[in-house]
Amino acid sequence: VADVLYLVAIEGCVLENVREERLGEGPIGEACSQSQPCVLREREAEGPMVVVPLKLGAQAIGAVAVFELLEQQRALDVFDHELLRMVSAQGASALAAARLSAAAHGAIPRWAGLDR
Repeated sequence: VADVLYLVAIEGCVLENVREERLGEGPIGEACSQSQPCVLREREAEGPMVVVPLKLGAQAIGAVAVFELLEQQRALDVFDHELLRMVSAQGASALAAARLSAAAHGAIPRWAGLDR
């Protein structure tokens, strides 16, 4: 389904706490539809703290959701926001290059076909 967002990888979060979302719905789907990194909450609340869409041009082709900060970090600062913007652009390029490489070499990554 084209507007369903699929979880491909998870690190440091319980899988049962992550639910399926659609483009434009929920925090991750909303950030992807707007194609803008967004800070969603403070440390104590539930759900992702930050969602960074991975954009090629104006189109989001994936997202990184941050659920927790390092213990010593209280909040995001201006440098964190700049880093998130770079992750958005560079992460999307890396993902697109991996897809092209897999297609060219006949490799089928486990997430192939999920974006159709």
